[in-house]
Amino acid sequence: MNSTCEAVRPLAPEDVRDGDVIVVMSRIVDAAASLDVYDLMMLAESQSTPALRRRILPEAPELLRVRGCSVPMVMTTTPTDEPRLLDLRQCSIGRVDRAFGDAAMAAMAAAAARAKAEAAADASTAGNGTGSGTGDGDDSAPASGSWWRRWRR
Repeated sequence: MNSTCEAVRPLAPEDVRDGDVIVVMSRIVDAAASLDVYDLMMLAESQSTPALRRRILPEAPELLRVRGCSVPMVMTTTPTDEPRLLDLRQCSIGRVDRAFGDAAMAAMAAAAARAKAEAAADASTAGNGTGSGTGDGDDSAPASGSWWRRWRR
């Protein structure tokens, strides 16, 4: 990866191309969908009309690779090749620098593979009937966690 810092560039829906690495920069949420009947009646009676559509930032940015596009829908995959369908009417996206995106996607895929392998190893040791998987006969420990073994050390 290079040492320069590139900015994520906002991307218009018509500029999305296969192979782009994108990130969802914000989502549009309709607040009316979360209001009950009483709240809607109060809004109808009030003099002011609050904004019922809100733009929110995602909790954690997620890199996605574009696999296909039919505006306004974009088919993407996560670093672990899970498919995701984005509706560009409900979110704004940005294009990530190609070199950074490829390196970050590879690193995230490797981290996910390591976590999956560790979870599989934990599951195989947890099934030996000792509860904690440590073999010391302590059945008070949770059956599934590697966190328990790390904590006991």
